[in-house]
Amino acid sequence: GDTVSIGTYASSISAPNGLQLKGWKLDQPSGLDEEVDYTNDYVVDQDGAVQLYAVWAPKSYYFIIVLNGGVYNKTYNDYSVPTPYRTTIDLATYSSGAAPITREGYRLLGFANNAEATVPTYSNDATFTMPAESKKIYCVWQELTVITFDKNCEDEALEDYIFNGV
Repeated sequence: GDTVSIGTYASSISAPNGLQLKGWKLDQPSGLDEEVDYTNDYVVDQDGAVQLYAVWAPKSYYFIIVLNGGVYNKTYNDYSVPTPYRTTIDLATYSSGAAPITREGYRLLGFANNAEATVPTYSNDATFTMPAESKKIYCVWQELTVITFDKNCEDEALEDYIFNGV
């Protein structure tokens, strides 16, 4: 009998928002990203009847943090990582985690949706769910005020005090 590649049919199927077709199962899948019985390049005999169920997997998009002069993981480059749709992003990982984003002479106020923001859209400990598109956020910084207190005496045991604060 005639044969046909499953991919011939797969190309005509519209994927749900944020998902991609991973393959096919003989039984109804119970969730996303399950193991598949057949990939799209599998060839079936058209003479036999078979019912296959689509298996969907989250697409990966890019989560990008524009550092705006900051440093993350010892680099000044913007941070970018492939992140699946619907993944929860915890900004505390980047603002106060083991290797937080820093900038000499500045305090990280939070994150915003545009580079020129002076008020954060997201606090340092905010969470959000990855949308069905790449997501770019920008660090919002506040310059620290440096105040130097001069001991104003000759006592060598006393030192000048420098305060770095807001």
